[in-house]
Amino acid sequence: MDRNEEQRIVITGMGVISPIGNSLEEFSESLQAGRSGIGPITKIEPERLSKLEVTIAGEVKNFDPAEVMDTKEIRRTDPVVHYAIAAAEQALKQSGMDLKSEDLDRFGISVGTGIGCWQTIYDQHKLFFEKGKMHPLAIPMLMPNVIVAGIASHYGITGTTQTSTAACAAGVEAIIGAYNQIVNPCEEVDVCLAVGAEAAIKDNTLFGFLKLHALAKGYNDNPEEASRPFDRHRNGFVLAEGAGALTLESLEHAQRRGARIFAEVIGYGRTNDAYHLTEPSGIGAEKAMLKALRSAGISPADVDYINAHGTGTAYNDYHESVRIQKIFGDNIVVSAVKSMTGHTIGAAGLIESIATIDGMLRGYAPPTINFTGTERDDEFSCPPLNYVPNVPQDLNIRIALKNGFGFGGQNSTIVIKRWRE
Repeated sequence: MDRNEEQRIVITGMGVISPIGNSLEEFSESLQAGRSGIGPITKIEPERLSKLEVTIAGEVKNFDPAEVMDTKEIRRTDPVVHYAIAAAEQALKQSGMDLKSEDLDRFGISVGTGIGCWQTIYDQHKLFFEKGKMHPLAIPMLMPNVIVAGIASHYGITGTTQTSTAACAAGVEAIIGAYNQIVNPCEEVDVCLAVGAEAAIKDNTLFGFLKLHALAKGYNDNPEEASRPFDRHRNGFVLAEGAGALTLESLEHAQRRGARIFAEVIGYGRTNDAYHLTEPSGIGAEKAMLKALRSAGISPADVDYINAHGTGTAYNDYHESVRIQKIFGDNIVVSAVKSMTGHTIGAAGLIESIATIDGMLRGYAPPTINFTGTERDDEFSCPPLNYVPNVPQDLNIRIALKNGFGFGGQNSTIVIKRWRE
Protein backbone atom coordinates (compact mmCIF):
# COMPACT_ATOMS: atom_id res chain seq x y z
CA MET A 1 0.00 0.00 0.00
CA ASP A 2 1.28 3.48 -0.81
CA ARG A 3 2.06 5.49 2.34
CA ASN A 4 -0.37 8.22 1.31
CA GLU A 5 -3.19 5.68 1.37
CA GLU A 6 -2.39 4.61 4.90
CA GLN A 7 -3.80 6.13 8.04
CA ARG A 8 -1.85 9.27 8.95
CA ILE A 9 -0.60 9.61 12.52
CA VAL A 10 -0.28 13.05 14.08
CA ILE A 11 1.04 14.51 17.33
CA THR A 12 -1.34 16.68 19.33
CA GLY A 13 0.25 16.86 22.78
CA MET A 14 3.65 16.88 24.48
CA GLY A 15 4.90 16.62 28.03
CA VAL A 16 8.33 16.62 29.62
CA ILE A 17 10.03 16.10 32.97
CA SER A 18 13.76 16.66 32.57
CA PRO A 19 16.97 18.01 34.09
CA ILE A 20 16.42 21.25 32.15
CA GLY A 21 12.75 21.76 32.91
CA ASN A 22 9.54 20.14 34.13
CA SER A 23 7.26 21.91 31.67
CA LEU A 24 7.31 22.52 27.94
CA GLU A 25 7.90 26.22 28.49
CA GLU A 26 10.87 25.76 30.81
CA PHE A 27 12.29 23.00 28.62
CA SER A 28 12.08 25.17 25.50
CA GLU A 29 13.66 28.13 27.26
CA SER A 30 16.57 25.96 28.40
CA LEU A 31 17.10 24.53 24.92
CA GLN A 32 17.20 27.98 23.37
CA ALA A 33 19.56 29.24 26.08
CA GLY A 34 21.88 26.26 25.73
CA ARG A 35 21.45 25.59 29.44
CA SER A 36 23.00 22.52 31.05
CA GLY A 37 21.07 20.46 33.57
CA ILE A 38 24.11 18.56 34.81
CA GLY A 39 25.21 19.08 38.40
CA PRO A 40 26.40 17.39 41.60
CA ILE A 41 24.33 14.37 42.59
CA THR A 42 22.01 15.00 45.54
CA LYS A 43 20.01 11.74 45.42
CA ILE A 44 22.76 9.41 46.66
CA GLU A 45 23.94 9.36 50.26
CA PRO A 46 27.23 11.32 50.57
CA GLU A 47 29.13 8.40 52.10
CA ARG A 48 28.18 6.14 49.19
CA LEU A 49 28.74 8.86 46.60
CA SER A 50 32.23 9.54 47.94
CA LYS A 51 33.31 6.07 46.83
CA LEU A 52 32.56 6.81 43.18
CA GLU A 53 34.83 8.33 40.57
CA VAL A 54 31.88 10.21 39.03
CA THR A 55 29.65 12.31 41.31
CA ILE A 56 27.58 14.26 38.74
CA ALA A 57 24.37 13.52 36.84
CA GLY A 58 21.36 15.11 35.21
CA GLU A 59 18.84 15.06 38.04
CA VAL A 60 15.20 16.13 37.81
CA LYS A 61 14.77 19.07 40.16
CA ASN A 62 11.82 20.62 42.02
CA PHE A 63 9.52 17.73 41.15
CA ASP A 64 6.53 16.84 43.33
CA PRO A 65 4.52 13.77 42.25
CA ALA A 66 1.69 14.87 44.54
CA GLU A 67 0.77 17.45 41.90
CA VAL A 68 -0.53 14.66 39.66
CA MET A 69 -0.89 11.56 41.86
CA ASP A 70 -2.53 10.69 45.14
CA THR A 71 -0.62 9.46 48.18
CA LYS A 72 -1.51 5.81 47.71
CA GLU A 73 -0.36 5.83 44.08
CA ILE A 74 2.92 7.48 45.02
CA ARG A 75 3.63 5.08 47.86
CA ARG A 76 3.05 2.00 45.70
CA THR A 77 5.02 3.06 42.64
CA ASP A 78 8.60 3.76 41.66
CA PRO A 79 9.80 7.30 40.86
CA VAL A 80 9.99 6.28 37.19
CA VAL A 81 6.21 5.88 37.26
CA HIS A 82 5.84 9.32 38.88
CA TYR A 83 7.84 10.93 36.07
CA ALA A 84 5.90 9.01 33.43
CA ILE A 85 2.48 10.02 34.74
CA ALA A 86 3.55 13.66 35.15
CA ALA A 87 4.76 13.81 31.53
CA ALA A 88 1.62 12.02 30.30
CA GLU A 89 -0.55 14.50 32.19
CA GLN A 90 1.07 17.39 30.31
CA ALA A 91 0.73 15.64 26.95
CA LEU A 92 -2.95 14.92 27.51
CA LYS A 93 -3.64 18.43 28.76
CA GLN A 94 -1.95 20.05 25.78
CA SER A 95 -3.89 17.80 23.41
CA GLY A 96 -7.13 19.21 24.81
CA MET A 97 -8.54 15.71 25.08
CA ASP A 98 -11.44 15.03 27.42
CA LEU A 99 -10.99 11.42 28.51
CA LYS A 100 -14.58 11.29 29.74
CA SER A 101 -15.77 11.68 26.17
CA GLU A 102 -13.29 9.18 24.71
CA ASP A 103 -13.77 5.46 24.17
CA LEU A 104 -10.92 4.27 26.41
CA ASP A 105 -11.09 0.80 24.85
CA ARG A 106 -9.73 2.51 21.72
CA PHE A 107 -7.01 4.35 23.63
CA GLY A 108 -3.53 2.83 23.85
CA ILE A 109 -0.28 3.34 25.76
CA SER A 110 3.23 2.58 24.53
CA VAL A 111 6.04 2.91 27.08
CA GLY A 112 9.81 2.76 26.72
CA THR A 113 12.32 2.33 29.54
CA GLY A 114 15.88 1.11 29.56
CA ILE A 115 16.42 0.32 33.23
CA GLY A 116 12.90 0.52 34.68
CA CYS A 117 11.98 0.56 38.36
CA TRP A 118 15.53 0.77 39.62
CA GLN A 119 14.78 2.61 42.87
CA THR A 120 12.34 -0.12 43.88
CA ILE A 121 14.75 -2.90 42.89
CA TYR A 122 17.51 -1.17 44.86
CA ASP A 123 15.37 -0.56 47.95
CA GLN A 124 13.80 -4.03 48.05
CA HIS A 125 17.09 -5.86 47.63
CA LYS A 126 18.61 -3.74 50.38
CA LEU A 127 15.63 -4.43 52.66
CA PHE A 128 15.79 -8.15 51.97
CA PHE A 129 19.53 -8.57 52.52
CA GLU A 130 19.67 -6.32 55.59
CA LYS A 131 16.43 -7.27 57.34
CA GLY A 132 15.05 -10.31 55.57
CA LYS A 133 11.92 -8.40 54.57
CA MET A 134 10.26 -7.12 51.38
CA HIS A 135 7.23 -5.02 50.56
CA PRO A 136 4.17 -7.27 49.96
CA LEU A 137 3.91 -5.79 46.46
CA ALA A 138 7.65 -5.84 45.76
CA ILE A 139 7.47 -8.06 42.68
CA PRO A 140 4.72 -6.19 40.78
CA MET A 141 6.26 -2.88 41.91
CA LEU A 142 9.58 -3.67 40.20
CA MET A 143 8.35 -5.18 36.92
CA PRO A 144 9.07 -2.94 33.88
CA ASN A 145 5.43 -3.02 32.75
CA VAL A 146 4.33 -1.37 36.00
CA ILE A 147 5.00 1.96 34.24
CA VAL A 148 2.40 1.30 31.58
CA ALA A 149 0.13 -0.28 34.20
CA GLY A 150 0.45 2.79 36.40
CA ILE A 151 -0.50 5.14 33.56
CA ALA A 152 -3.40 2.90 32.51
CA SER A 153 -4.74 2.67 36.06
CA HIS A 154 -4.32 6.39 36.68
CA TYR A 155 -6.44 7.33 33.66
CA GLY A 156 -8.65 4.24 33.26
CA ILE A 157 -7.19 3.49 29.81
CA THR A 158 -8.27 0.00 28.76
CA GLY A 159 -6.97 -0.32 25.18
CA THR A 160 -3.74 -1.86 23.92
CA THR A 161 -0.68 -1.35 26.11
CA GLN A 162 2.93 -2.33 25.54
CA THR A 163 6.39 -1.83 27.02
CA SER A 164 9.70 -1.60 25.16
CA THR A 165 12.90 -2.26 27.09
CA ALA A 166 15.18 -1.67 24.09
CA ALA A 167 17.91 -0.02 26.17
CA CYS A 168 18.67 3.54 25.02
CA ALA A 169 16.50 3.08 21.91
CA ALA A 170 13.44 2.43 24.08
CA GLY A 171 12.07 5.97 23.83
CA VAL A 172 12.06 5.98 20.03
CA GLU A 173 10.65 2.45 20.13
CA ALA A 174 7.78 3.74 22.30
CA ILE A 175 6.84 6.21 19.56
CA ILE A 176 7.05 3.50 16.91
CA GLY A 177 4.87 1.28 19.09
CA ALA A 178 2.27 4.02 19.45
CA TYR A 179 2.33 4.66 15.71
CA ASN A 180 1.76 0.97 14.97
CA GLN A 181 -1.04 0.62 17.48
CA ILE A 182 -3.03 3.23 15.58
CA VAL A 183 -2.07 2.06 12.09
CA ASN A 184 -2.76 -1.62 12.77
CA PRO A 185 -6.52 -2.26 12.43
CA CYS A 186 -6.22 -5.32 14.68
CA GLU A 187 -5.41 -3.06 17.64
CA GLU A 188 -8.57 -0.92 17.25
CA VAL A 189 -6.79 2.16 18.65
CA ASP A 190 -7.51 5.79 17.70
CA VAL A 191 -5.24 7.50 20.24
CA CYS A 192 -2.04 6.36 21.92
CA LEU A 193 0.21 7.87 24.55
CA ALA A 194 3.90 7.32 23.82
CA VAL A 195 5.92 7.64 27.03
CA GLY A 196 9.61 7.18 27.80
CA ALA A 197 10.79 7.27 31.41
CA GLU A 198 13.87 6.64 33.52
CA ALA A 199 14.86 7.16 37.17
CA ALA A 200 18.07 5.25 37.77
CA ILE A 201 20.53 7.62 39.41
CA LYS A 202 21.90 5.27 42.07
CA ASP A 203 25.42 4.41 43.13
CA ASN A 204 25.30 0.87 41.72
CA THR A 205 24.06 2.14 38.35
CA LEU A 206 26.91 4.63 38.17
CA PHE A 207 29.37 1.97 39.28
CA GLY A 208 28.14 -0.40 36.58
CA PHE A 209 28.49 2.19 33.83
CA LEU A 210 31.92 3.13 35.17
CA LYS A 211 33.00 -0.51 34.83
CA LEU A 212 31.94 -0.28 31.18
CA HIS A 213 34.07 2.88 30.78
CA ALA A 214 30.90 4.60 29.55
CA LEU A 215 30.63 7.65 31.84
CA ALA A 216 32.32 11.02 31.38
CA LYS A 217 35.17 11.39 33.86
CA GLY A 218 37.10 14.37 35.13
CA TYR A 219 34.22 16.83 35.37
CA ASN A 220 33.11 16.57 38.99
CA ASP A 221 34.25 20.16 39.60
CA ASN A 222 32.73 21.52 36.38
CA PRO A 223 29.69 19.33 35.70
CA GLU A 224 28.08 21.60 33.13
CA GLU A 225 30.96 20.85 30.76
CA ALA A 226 30.80 17.07 31.13
CA SER A 227 28.32 16.13 28.39
CA ARG A 228 29.95 16.95 25.05
CA PRO A 229 28.61 14.86 22.13
CA PHE A 230 30.71 14.83 18.94
CA ASP A 231 33.38 16.98 20.60
CA ARG A 232 37.06 16.08 20.45
CA HIS A 233 37.25 16.05 24.26
CA ARG A 234 34.32 13.71 24.83
CA ASN A 235 35.03 10.70 27.02
CA GLY A 236 31.63 9.30 27.94
CA PHE A 237 28.02 10.14 28.71
CA VAL A 238 26.41 11.69 31.78
CA LEU A 239 23.67 9.62 33.43
CA ALA A 240 20.35 11.46 33.70
CA GLU A 241 16.68 10.90 34.46
CA GLY A 242 13.27 12.14 33.40
CA ALA A 243 10.32 11.39 31.15
CA GLY A 244 8.77 12.54 27.91
CA ALA A 245 5.31 11.91 26.51
CA LEU A 246 3.53 12.45 23.20
CA THR A 247 -0.16 12.16 22.40
CA LEU A 248 -0.47 10.45 19.02
CA GLU A 249 -3.74 9.97 17.19
CA SER A 250 -5.11 9.24 13.78
CA LEU A 251 -5.55 12.33 11.65
CA GLU A 252 -9.23 11.51 11.31
CA HIS A 253 -9.70 11.38 15.08
CA ALA A 254 -7.75 14.59 15.66
CA GLN A 255 -9.69 16.50 13.01
CA ARG A 256 -13.01 15.16 14.23
CA ARG A 257 -12.45 16.67 17.67
CA GLY A 258 -10.87 19.88 16.31
CA ALA A 259 -7.46 19.28 17.88
CA ARG A 260 -4.44 21.44 17.29
CA ILE A 261 -1.86 19.37 15.39
CA PHE A 262 1.86 19.99 15.89
CA ALA A 263 3.57 17.36 13.78
CA GLU A 264 3.15 14.08 11.96
CA VAL A 265 5.10 10.81 12.22
CA ILE A 266 5.63 9.77 8.61
CA GLY A 267 7.97 6.79 8.87
CA TYR A 268 10.48 4.77 10.82
CA GLY A 269 13.28 2.24 10.54
CA ARG A 270 14.59 -0.40 12.93
CA THR A 271 17.57 -2.76 12.80
CA ASN A 272 19.92 -4.69 15.04
CA ASP A 273 23.71 -4.68 14.68
CA ALA A 274 24.05 -8.35 15.69
CA TYR A 275 27.62 -7.36 16.44
CA HIS A 276 28.46 -6.52 20.07
CA LEU A 277 26.60 -6.05 23.35
CA THR A 278 27.84 -2.50 23.94
CA GLU A 279 29.87 -1.38 20.91
CA PRO A 280 27.97 -0.16 17.81
CA SER A 281 28.89 -1.32 14.33
CA GLY A 282 27.59 1.77 12.55
CA ILE A 283 26.15 -0.33 9.72
CA GLY A 284 22.94 -0.99 11.64
CA ALA A 285 22.44 2.72 12.31
CA GLU A 286 22.90 3.47 8.62
CA LYS A 287 20.37 0.82 7.65
CA ALA A 288 17.84 2.12 10.19
CA MET A 289 18.08 5.66 8.80
CA LEU A 290 17.76 4.42 5.22
CA LYS A 291 14.74 2.28 6.14
CA ALA A 292 13.15 5.31 7.80
CA LEU A 293 13.63 7.40 4.66
CA ARG A 294 12.12 4.68 2.46
CA SER A 295 9.18 4.18 4.79
CA ALA A 296 8.48 7.93 4.77
CA GLY A 297 8.80 8.08 0.98
CA ILE A 298 11.46 10.81 1.08
CA SER A 299 15.07 11.28 0.01
CA PRO A 300 18.04 12.45 2.13
CA ALA A 301 17.73 15.88 0.48
CA ASP A 302 14.26 16.28 2.03
CA VAL A 303 15.62 16.15 5.60
CA ASP A 304 16.33 19.52 7.19
CA TYR A 305 17.63 18.38 10.58
CA ILE A 306 18.73 15.30 12.48
CA ASN A 307 18.34 15.07 16.24
CA ALA A 308 21.15 12.63 16.92
CA HIS A 309 21.45 9.94 19.53
CA GLY A 310 24.74 11.71 20.33
CA THR A 311 25.74 10.34 23.72
CA GLY A 312 29.26 11.72 24.12
CA THR A 313 30.99 8.33 23.95
CA ALA A 314 33.84 7.92 21.48
CA TYR A 315 32.28 4.94 19.69
CA ASN A 316 28.65 6.08 19.38
CA ASP A 317 29.36 9.60 18.18
CA TYR A 318 31.96 8.49 15.67
CA HIS A 319 29.84 5.76 14.09
CA GLU A 320 26.64 7.81 14.08
CA SER A 321 28.23 10.89 12.55
CA VAL A 322 30.14 8.94 9.88
CA ARG A 323 26.93 7.20 8.77
CA ILE A 324 25.01 10.47 8.80
CA GLN A 325 27.65 12.06 6.59
CA LYS A 326 27.56 9.07 4.22
CA ILE A 327 23.78 9.35 3.73
CA PHE A 328 23.14 13.09 4.02
CA GLY A 329 26.42 14.72 3.02
CA ASP A 330 28.45 17.47 4.68
CA ASN A 331 25.78 20.16 4.99
CA ILE A 332 23.13 18.39 7.08
CA VAL A 333 22.32 20.07 10.42
CA VAL A 334 22.82 17.68 13.36
CA SER A 335 22.64 18.31 17.10
CA ALA A 336 22.59 16.43 20.38
CA VAL A 337 20.24 17.45 23.20
CA LYS A 338 22.11 15.13 25.58
CA SER A 339 24.77 17.84 25.77
CA MET A 340 22.25 19.70 27.97
CA THR A 341 20.11 16.99 29.56
CA GLY A 342 22.62 14.19 29.91
CA HIS A 343 21.62 10.68 28.85
CA THR A 344 18.12 9.88 30.10
CA ILE A 345 18.38 6.32 28.71
CA GLY A 346 14.84 5.07 27.94
CA ALA A 347 13.37 8.57 28.16
CA ALA A 348 15.84 10.07 25.69
CA GLY A 349 13.89 9.29 22.51
CA LEU A 350 10.77 11.02 23.79
CA ILE A 351 12.48 14.01 25.41
CA GLU A 352 14.61 14.62 22.33
CA SER A 353 11.66 14.19 19.93
CA ILE A 354 9.90 16.93 21.90
CA ALA A 355 13.01 19.11 21.50
CA THR A 356 12.86 18.44 17.76
CA ILE A 357 9.20 19.41 17.51
CA ASP A 358 9.83 22.51 19.60
CA GLY A 359 12.50 23.49 17.10
CA MET A 360 10.06 22.87 14.25
CA LEU A 361 7.43 25.09 15.80
CA ARG A 362 9.81 27.90 16.80
CA GLY A 363 12.18 27.82 13.83
CA TYR A 364 15.46 26.75 15.43
CA ALA A 365 17.81 23.79 15.79
CA PRO A 366 18.72 23.06 19.45
CA PRO A 367 22.44 23.46 20.12
CA THR A 368 25.12 20.94 20.97
CA ILE A 369 26.78 22.70 23.88
CA ASN A 370 30.36 22.14 25.05
CA PHE A 371 31.47 21.82 21.44
CA THR A 372 35.05 22.85 20.62
CA GLY A 373 35.75 20.87 17.45
CA THR A 374 36.07 17.29 16.26
CA GLU A 375 39.76 16.53 15.76
CA ARG A 376 41.05 13.93 18.25
CA ASP A 377 44.35 12.14 18.79
CA ASP A 378 42.81 8.77 17.93
CA GLU A 379 40.75 7.26 15.12
CA PHE A 380 37.41 8.48 16.51
CA SER A 381 37.35 12.05 15.19
CA CYS A 382 33.84 12.87 13.96
CA PRO A 383 33.45 14.37 10.48
CA PRO A 384 33.17 18.20 10.45
CA LEU A 385 29.40 18.44 10.14
CA ASN A 386 27.22 21.31 11.32
CA TYR A 387 26.63 20.18 14.92
CA VAL A 388 24.94 23.49 15.89
CA PRO A 389 27.83 24.37 18.20
CA ASN A 390 26.97 25.96 21.55
CA VAL A 391 24.08 28.23 20.51
CA PRO A 392 20.81 27.49 18.70
CA GLN A 393 20.67 28.02 14.98
CA ASP A 394 17.77 29.61 13.09
CA LEU A 395 16.41 26.85 10.91
CA ASN A 396 13.19 26.14 9.04
CA ILE A 397 12.68 22.49 9.96
CA ARG A 398 10.06 20.84 7.80
CA ILE A 399 11.25 17.25 8.10
CA ALA A 400 13.53 15.82 10.81
CA LEU A 401 15.00 12.47 11.78
CA LYS A 402 15.32 11.34 15.37
CA ASN A 403 17.82 8.56 16.13
CA GLY A 404 17.81 6.25 19.12
CA PHE A 405 20.49 3.59 19.50
CA GLY A 406 21.04 1.22 22.40
CA PHE A 407 23.10 -1.54 23.96
CA GLY A 408 22.42 -4.88 22.34
CA GLY A 409 22.73 -3.31 18.89
CA GLN A 410 19.28 -1.69 18.91
CA ASN A 411 18.84 0.97 16.20
CA SER A 412 15.63 2.97 15.81
CA THR A 413 14.93 6.05 13.69
CA ILE A 414 11.69 7.98 13.21
CA VAL A 415 10.81 10.67 10.69
CA ILE A 416 8.82 13.65 11.97
CA LYS A 417 7.20 16.20 9.70
CA ARG A 418 6.00 19.64 10.77
CA TRP A 419 2.25 19.90 10.39
CA ARG A 420 0.78 22.00 7.64
CA GLU A 421 -2.86 21.84 6.53
